[in-house]
Amino acid sequence: MLRVEKLTRPEELRQAVQVQLSAWGMDPSSCEAVPAHMLKALVENGGLVLGAFEGDRLVGFSAGWFVLAPEGPYFYSHMTGVVEESKYRGVGFELKMAARSWPAGSGSLSGPLTPSRALTLTSTSTSWGLCSESTSKGTTAR
Repeated sequence: MLRVEKLTRPEELRQAVQVQLSAWGMDPSSCEAVPAHMLKALVENGGLVLGAFEGDRLVGFSAGWFVLAPEGPYFYSHMTGVVEESKYRGVGFELKMAARSWPAGSGSLSGPLTPSRALTLTSTSTSWGLCSESTSKGTTAR
C-alpha cells in the first residue's frame, strides 16, 4: 500500500536524493540531484517535499513551492521522481494529487492553497548534518 506524506526529517530528505539518482539515472558523483540541504531549505521556507512510501521504503518524492506572482498565486511543482523499480504504477500521479491538495503552511494534505496561509509559515533553524561530501564511491551524507 502506498502512503504519501510530507518529508521533514533529515534521513527522509537524504533518501529523496537517492530517489532522484534512481529516477533519472544520475551519476552520484555529478551535481545534478537537488541536495538534501537544499530540500531542507525548501521545507523550512514554505516549500513542500512529499514522499511516497511502500512500507518503510521511500519510492518517490515531489518538491515544489508556493508562488505569489502578479498574475495570481500558484503552486510550482518543480520535480517529481520515482525509483526505477516502482515506475509506471501510479506513484508519481499520487504524489502530484497530494501536492495539488496541499494547503501551504498547514502540514496536512487537504484543503485550499491560499496566499495567506503561505505567508504565515514559520521556519526553524536546525543543524541536521545534511551536507554531503564527494568520495571515490560517490556522494555520502555526513
